Amino acid sequence: MMNCRWILVVGWSLWSASLAAAAEPTNDVDAALARQFRDEVAPFLQKNCLACHGSERQEAKLDLAPFDSVAKVTAGHQIWEIVLERLEAGEMPPEDARPQPTADERKAVTAWIRAVRKREADRNAGDPGVVLARRLSNAEYNYTLRDLLGVDLRPTREFPVDPANEAGFDNSGESLAMSPALLNKYVAAAREVADHLVLKPEGFDFAPHPVATDTDRDKYCVKRIVDFYLRQPTDLAAYFAAAWRYQHRAALGQPKATLEAVAAEARVSPKYLATVWTALTGDAFDVGPMAKLQAMWSELPTPAADAPPRDAADRAAAGCRTMRDYVLKLRRKLEPQIDGLQVRGIHDGAQCFVLWKNGQYAKYRRSYDPAKLQVEGEPLGKREADADLAIPADQDERRLHEATCFPTRSTSPSGGATTSANRASSRRRDASSAPAFIA
Repeated sequence: MMNCRWILVVGWSLWSASLAAAAEPTNDVDAALARQFRDEVAPFLQKNCLACHGSERQEAKLDLAPFDSVAKVTAGHQIWEIVLERLEAGEMPPEDARPQPTADERKAVTAWIRAVRKREADRNAGDPGVVLARRLSNAEYNYTLRDLLGVDLRPTREFPVDPANEAGFDNSGESLAMSPALLNKYVAAAREVADHLVLKPEGFDFAPHPVATDTDRDKYCVKRIVDFYLRQPTDLAAYFAAAWRYQHRAALGQPKATLEAVAAEARVSPKYLATVWTALTGDAFDVGPMAKLQAMWSELPTPAADAPPRDAADRAAAGCRTMRDYVLKLRRKLEPQIDGLQVRGIHDGAQCFVLWKNGQYAKYRRSYDPAKLQVEGEPLGKREADADLAIPADQDERRLHEATCFPTRSTSPSGGATTSANRASSRRRDASSAPAFIA
């Protein structure tokens, strides 16, 4: 029994000693700060501050009486930051207060406050303090789901706005609390995400739209195909520029460069570049859009021997963009417009109608609508004259013109006239070798 008491007494003594040691300054810096507080700061407060900011009177709800040690000043660093600002601005004590501290006294107190702040910063360097467990903010939750699922669903659009803390940040633990109502929002968001699930033979994926019917699954598959082609580099200006570099490879310092090497350097398809190169440098056309495109090609600048190759390349790039814009403008004017099927009693967006329309677009992807062409000399009716759509009145020249525009059998989906490439080959090359990028 005596041994137990002895152990308790010794343990209590050691614990008390540790508390006393903690209360005492731990090194010379702490001792100097404590001594300066006792000799300079405390008398300064008693003389100039506590009359208005003491235990009996607290102007602006500021009470400095409890701060009787360095430890308490450190614990109330937010209040002492205000004191520091007021002292340095000359606002404390006010001008009508008597007595007024001298400049040296004011400077000594502000220097002490800064020294205490620096000491605490050094003491706690690398310590973030207490990190509260918290939920993800709305933005973090959206970004997390986007990275995990591969689609940007933004399920928190129905969530309440995240509150901000005192510093204005909305991602701190003290502000990101969880309530029963918000938990129900998370459960509803999880159900919404699950509605986008797509089962595949090798696993599962998530679609950007809810997937509940066969039509939704078809939409997901079609979008994947469209996204695949959208990711392909099909800027015609890049192909025209690559063809220009291949044509002038010797002047550009690469006399042995192949078309495939130029395509690899330009990061374009070598097969498509070969098609573009053949169209621009093959047999010349007398009429039609290809004649105009070849004329634009021949007008591109050539590298000069006494000028940096970069200058000619920059000027050629501008001409290549003009060529691209011309081709794209002609495409938009001649592309076939396919109307969807309409049957009474069946929705226009029925799966069979959608599949039929997609099939028609695929079938006529390299066709044009001949009704949009304008024969020279014939009345246009309500249509405006368009030089890009004008075709010669002479039948032979007209067939040649159409053959230079459209490389394969060009029949409009509405059952319009058919232009045969074979019929146009009497004066020039077979139109089936004409450029696919025009149609």
